Amino acid sequence: MVVRRFCDLNVQESSSYVDNLENIKQLVSLGYTVVALNRHYGLPKKEKEKNKRSPNEISTAEEAKKFVAQAKQLHDRLKADIEKLRSNQVGQSKSNTENDLVIPEKFQLLSRLTFDLDHVDQLSYLRSHSNKTIMAAFDVIAVNPKCEKCFRSLMEGKLDFDIVSFTMADRLPFRLDHHQVGLGTSKGLVFEIAYTTAIKSQSLRKYVFSNSQNLTSKTKHGKGIIITSGGESKMDFRAPPDVANLSNLFGLKGSFGLDAVSNTAMKAVTHALLRRDTFKGAVKVEYVGENTCEGEIKNEEGSPKKKMKV
Repeated sequence: MVVRRFCDLNVQESSSYVDNLENIKQLVSLGYTVVALNRHYGLPKKEKEKNKRSPNEISTAEEAKKFVAQAKQLHDRLKADIEKLRSNQVGQSKSNTENDLVIPEKFQLLSRLTFDLDHVDQLSYLRSHSNKTIMAAFDVIAVNPKCEKCFRSLMEGKLDFDIVSFTMADRLPFRLDHHQVGLGTSKGLVFEIAYTTAIKSQSLRKYVFSNSQNLTSKTKHGKGIIITSGGESKMDFRAPPDVANLSNLFGLKGSFGLDAVSNTAMKAVTHALLRRDTFKGAVKVEYVGENTCEGEIKNEEGSPKKKMKV
């Protein structure tokens, strides 16, 4: 029997280290084994919009270096503290640990980078060397397209990323169609629905439900849909079975609701791993020693495909 691994791939990063750690501990207690801490990245605006600089905007190499360093420092510190909690569990009797938090052996803390794509010119900026360095520093990459042209470009594969994210609490800026959504899922992309706004704001709830149902209707029975919290504090999170029940209001039926926080979400994690470690998800060049002049290209199954000079 295959055991599901429950994931929340959108936990908003807090400026408070304690809050970040408490959020992770809360999600572990609810049954999640994969958690992604989400940091937002602001792209430079068009020349006529320069006066509308976003709070997370990065426009210089120095800012980019600082951005990556801060994210890495936080991630490393959190992982170290989580490992300490897990180590403290070893050797303790059940009576000493049953009321304490138990960190699963396979628990994963991931880093996520999310940015809004306002216009297609930003795609060439994202493909620059400095931005590739920023993106390579994070485990999962999510993009929120703000115009139809941006969305089409993303679905056509003009940027390598993992999650398509929409602002569900507002009217979508363009119409979704089956073909484009299907094109995205065929490339291994997943589409995100974040539920926190739906449970916190009665006035915005209708937008979240209608946008989610619209998105789900453009997929094959919910294929390629993941559900995340988008939460900022402990009170924002819900256990996987509760999220699966909530998914009915998003248009997901049957097992697709549970898949959205487990199997499909894990596919996004796998897609991110392949994106980072392989070329186009199929070819991987591995370093095999200082005195070796040959490497092997491996296919997805890990078997040698052919030799190449490196």
